[in-house]
Amino acid sequence: MANKVNIKIEGLKELEKDFKRLTKGFKPAEVQKAAVDSAEIIRADAERRAPLGPTGNLKKSNIVKTLDRNKKRPSAIAAVDRKVAPHAHLLEFGTSKMAANPFFRPAVESQGNRAAENFRTGLEKLVKKAVKSK
Repeated sequence: MANKVNIKIEGLKELEKDFKRLTKGFKPAEVQKAAVDSAEIIRADAERRAPLGPTGNLKKSNIVKTLDRNKKRPSAIAAVDRKVAPHAHLLEFGTSKMAANPFFRPAVESQGNRAAENFRTGLEKLVKKAVKSK
């Protein structure tokens, strides 16, 4: 026969208030800046790795793009602007007549953890700031 256990949790209303205050303390522009700064780490490495052709467009095509699809959840990505370098994928993956010369994927692989840590640190600062304003 199972024993009956009663559990009483106190402070849930205060905890809920703290969470609401904390999330309101995160201004979308501040979160976006943390995301952009993190994506910039990958963009810079991809630019460094991109082969320098006659026009230099492949190096110029590495960008950080903000994604404003949802103002409540701002984000940013490192990407290749295909309008500047429509041939980037051919170099990245190669063709039947040309060996691959990857530059973007190696940048993500080598700098992805650093970018994620940078983003985590940026959010941690926002949390500390929001908690201080309590």
